[in-house]
Amino acid sequence: MCFSLKAASEAAIDAGLAAIAWWAHGFLTREVATQRRTERYGISLLLVTCGLGIANNSYFWRSRCSDCFAPHGIPFTFFHEGGFAGGEGFVWTGVLENFVVVLIVALVSGLVWNRLAA
Repeated sequence: MCFSLKAASEAAIDAGLAAIAWWAHGFLTREVATQRRTERYGISLLLVTCGLGIANNSYFWRSRCSDCFAPHGIPFTFFHEGGFAGGEGFVWTGVLENFVVVLIVALVSGLVWNRLAA
């Protein structure tokens, strides 16, 4: 039961963030002139998100303990493992902090890309 609730909450978070990204893309690409610049920001956001996802995935591969109380997340802790005794769950401040880091890094890389392309 607990695993299905975790899977449903992760899917809801992903769907919500995807809906926000889709709305922002539709709002920003109404004009053809801004479409190319916006696509660069979207590609930057995608690359930064994938990079952070790969970094966090490799972080999960390192833990080999079945009964450890270990935090997971790069650069901020977004999940705390509880072991056999329980206490596991998402650290929502870490999830939001990672989200903000991804947005800032993607914005900066998009700005740099648009300046270099101009």
